[in-house]
Amino acid sequence: MHDTEEFCKGQKPFSVLMDCLAWYKNNFPDDALRMWFTTNHDENSWNGTAFEKYGNHVQALSVFNATYHGIPLIYCGEEDMLNKRLKFFDKDAIDWHNNFIWHGFYKTLLQLRKKCAAIGNAPESFPQLLPNAADKNLIAFYRKHGETTLFVAINLGSHKQLYKTTLPKLNGHYRNVFTNQQVWLNEEINIELEAGSYAVLESVK
Repeated sequence: MHDTEEFCKGQKPFSVLMDCLAWYKNNFPDDALRMWFTTNHDENSWNGTAFEKYGNHVQALSVFNATYHGIPLIYCGEEDMLNKRLKFFDKDAIDWHNNFIWHGFYKTLLQLRKKCAAIGNAPESFPQLLPNAADKNLIAFYRKHGETTLFVAINLGSHKQLYKTTLPKLNGHYRNVFTNQQVWLNEEINIELEAGSYAVLESVK
């Protein structure tokens, strides 16, 4: 989490994040579940809000938390873009002033987790990172379980990125889970993402 903050603030290279993912993969049993989050009570109070730490990458990191191997923790107020350091020992009410603007965003992610078999925690569905995506500050991976495939690409960089690769095993018909747009992936993949944006594609039978 602190490596991610330092990357987002330009203090560490993207390779540190990839090293962190490799460490988690290699130092835990295959069936161990990692917990991912952008903030919690301790972090919010003592180290700053998610927006203080990650800027415009909060949603992108939340997509990672919900789609990578593990369990996402969602802190109170995230669905309303909470950007306030809450007092740690005293009662401190959340100011719900944004009309739960991110409610639909988190609802989409949690519904996806509930119904998409590829997000299961079986070893065969462990995320497979796409080659050379990290060179462009992208976390891009796919997960498969049976006939279900999930493709995720997240731009954690500060510039628009165009990513191209060849991956025949991803051929097929997909649905963008946030827009419901139908997408056909050929073996040659071309993904263009603005800074802080993401694509989450679920295979359609």
